[in-house]
Amino acid sequence: LHDQHVQTTMDEVKELQSSFYNRLF
Repeated sequence: LHDQHVQTTMDEVKELQSSFYNRLF
């Protein structure tokens, strides 16, 4: 369960980074 939570967090971070870069460029 803990690993699943960490994986979800990583996915969210990647999604946020993608949105951030898309806004910049």
